[in-house]
Amino acid sequence: MKYIVLINKKINENQIIILNLILQNFNNINNKNKSIQIFVKKKEFNKNILIDNKSVNFIKYEVSHIFNYLKILFRTKEKKRIINFGKKNIFFRLLFLFIKKSKFLNINTNKLGADILEKDQVCNLIKTIFHENIKNIITKPKIILDEKVANNALQIINWNLTSSGYKKLEYLKYIFIYINSSNIENYKDVLNDYVNQTNKFLNLKIIFILNKVEISSLEKILSLSNRKNIITNYFKNNDKHYLFNFSKNAKITVTDDLFLHLNNQTHNFKSIRLSNNKKNYI
Repeated sequence: MKYIVLINKKINENQIIILNLILQNFNNINNKNKSIQIFVKKKEFNKNILIDNKSVNFIKYEVSHIFNYLKILFRTKEKKRIINFGKKNIFFRLLFLFIKKSKFLNINTNKLGADILEKDQVCNLIKTIFHENIKNIITKPKIILDEKVANNALQIINWNLTSSGYKKLEYLKYIFIYINSSNIENYKDVLNDYVNQTNKFLNLKIIFILNKVEISSLEKILSLSNRKNIITNYFKNNDKHYLFNFSKNAKITVTDDLFLHLNNQTHNFKSIRLSNNKKNYI
């Protein structure tokens, strides 16, 4: 069975969450002949920590190349299931001419609302998409890891830590702060608050990772007296395997990234999501 996902505009948060759940459950299907292709208008989102690139064939499409894509999709006689995110565009309508209506599924994520992760709703959606007997349907979004890569990442982290005179990550007491936004100034007050509180404890450290800005941006918003307990080895290591290890072993993770926060909730890692310069517990 070939599953084809069509995303005809910039993907939103709800769609990333649903796509993560689709990929997790797709990986659990016991079918050697399964495959999945994702046609996207913009490929930037496939760097998102919840999207697994290894098991997916991403294809960037343009309207002018529609007939070439139709050849790709229909050159084999294998069974196909088309999943469309959003409104029916030209590409969707052309596919509709070639495939029986029963093979289509249109997901309007805007109608799912705040209860997008409600367990029964997720189970029904996954059953509708795959039409296969999936045991233990996965209902919570999480980072899809390569265990070997994750273990190697931990070894590299520990080597760097011990080389700098720190304990291994598993034995280190620290707060992990991951900022995905390029507007780090928005979090000036709350970050200084965390650093000030950390400085009151002799053995408590902070590990920062900044995804879209340089360390100099952080230095501008932290006072000089606040930096003694900050570990600076990993400011640009935002690979998902590193983020997972740092979150797993932290006393608590503080982040503005919804997807890392959801992953931490799934694994019962202590996590606080930042929003608008406030500490939000969700």
